[in-house]
Amino acid sequence: LETVGVQPIDTLSKGFRQRVGMAQAVMHDPSCLIMDEPTDGLDPNQKQEVRRLIASMAEEKAIILSTHILEEVEEMCTRVVIIARGKIVVNETPEDLRRRHHRYNAVELSLSGEDVGNAREVLEKVEGVSEVIAKDGVLTVYPENGAEITGRVLEAAQDNKLRLARLEKVSVKLEEVFRTLTLNPTDHAAEE
Repeated sequence: LETVGVQPIDTLSKGFRQRVGMAQAVMHDPSCLIMDEPTDGLDPNQKQEVRRLIASMAEEKAIILSTHILEEVEEMCTRVVIIARGKIVVNETPEDLRRRHHRYNAVELSLSGEDVGNAREVLEKVEGVSEVIAKDGVLTVYPENGAEITGRVLEAAQDNKLRLARLEKVSVKLEEVFRTLTLNPTDHAAEE
């Protein structure tokens, strides 16, 4: 902020105004901070700097972030509280939140010249698999209750000589879970 220290705040860019707000919030060394969209208006380098600052302060302070940027939640938060229509629908860790999604620990695979129907039959018999869906040549293998099935799927493919072109675990983003939970929050309301 030194380069703009003599300018009135209303003449500063959005990014500089964000930095002034951050400085005002931390200058008296509070034990608790509540921050609303702390990286809004910042360029990628400034965002990373603010994230590092927040992470370093979180070691000694309680920090509450209010944000719709779920990428920041994934990167910075140890706990997630989602409020939809005035009700708390989630209060848990980011990883526990991911586990709620039906694609958690699912496996996607593509085959090299294989009969997708045959592969589907093979994979449906794998222990811990609840469903296999084929779409556009890609098989998505869903686990029962979010169980880890990647190793068993790979083993079944090898045992049955399926020629894999690609096999990878599905990555579940918090944004996907957020949409699922907030579309009908009364079905998922957290117990008080």
